[in-house]
Amino acid sequence: MVCPMRFVLVAISAVLALTAVVLSNRPEGEPGSASSKTREEQQAERARSWKDGMYFIRDAFTGKYIYTQLVRYRGGARAA
Repeated sequence: MVCPMRFVLVAISAVLALTAVVLSNRPEGEPGSASSKTREEQQAERARSWKDGMYFIRDAFTGKYIYTQLVRYRGGARAA
């Protein structure tokens, strides 16, 4: 039987990961300051970062992220 605490821990971890992604993608400048980027460029950048975050979440849950880090650490050699 699966322990219900596992689901609580996964939910808390997901919330913390999403919070970290959102906080790390905040704009650098002050909200009222003039920026060289247009509004369309800023929206495209936010959408791209959101997609990257969703891909990371998918890879983290499937184990692909850990596998790619392992392969990168070992220099591209496959485990025998």
